[in-house]
Amino acid sequence: MKKIVLSFTFFSALSALTLAGEQSETKEATAPPACHEWSGFYVGGFGAYSYNTNDVDLQLTGAWTGFPTARGVVGTEGQHDLDNSGGELGGLIGYNWQYHQCWVFGLEADGGYLWGRKSRDSGLFDPGDGLPLLHTDTSIKTHYLTTVGFRVGHAWGNFLPYVTGGLAIGDSDFRQVISDAPATFQQGGSKDNTDVGGMVGAGLQYALTKHWSLRGQYEFVDLGTFQFHHQTTDPSFGGTSEAKVHEHNFSLAVIFQF
Repeated sequence: MKKIVLSFTFFSALSALTLAGEQSETKEATAPPACHEWSGFYVGGFGAYSYNTNDVDLQLTGAWTGFPTARGVVGTEGQHDLDNSGGELGGLIGYNWQYHQCWVFGLEADGGYLWGRKSRDSGLFDPGDGLPLLHTDTSIKTHYLTTVGFRVGHAWGNFLPYVTGGLAIGDSDFRQVISDAPATFQQGGSKDNTDVGGMVGAGLQYALTKHWSLRGQYEFVDLGTFQFHHQTTDPSFGGTSEAKVHEHNFSLAVIFQF
């Protein structure tokens, strides 16, 4: 009987040790990987694809109110949106603070040159109300974009997913002209404007080595609305042209961390 009790006690202890070892191995296997060290200054370069939405609005005033049909026709011809896409090349600089092992907070400034262009010439059309044939010529160009924003992310191994938001500053050249076929009447103008707005976005960064990393990022940029009042060869005709500028930027960056 004593042998049976001793044997039972021995196998019970052995089973308990085996189970404890298996649980320890399971915990070790499921433990999250150590976080890459993201703290410090960094610089980089990026290339991007930018899709720009430019909502154009044309308001005709003054003597145009006496030609309601022509006012509506010309207004419709001048309000076609000038959405476009193009490339962007630029650089970035920033600093990260890392807290509680894996939380990363950063401040970053980016600047790039954009190739965003779009124009539309309506061709000659009959506005009605006895007015001569007219045409509208509208164009918009985006030259550069600068953003300054905060980043917040949580690292997982060598990966750093994050969100970002902050200030956006961009330059746009907007032009719109209405003229008749004999070129005796012209109305419109242009404005090269520096717009201040905001941006929000998200990205994923991957550390290749201690110093080098790759990053993909999306940004939505709202540069607000800008307008100009028309100059005309006939002061009795007036108007205002307006554009709302939004950008969707998809970028890939190579970054060096000091």
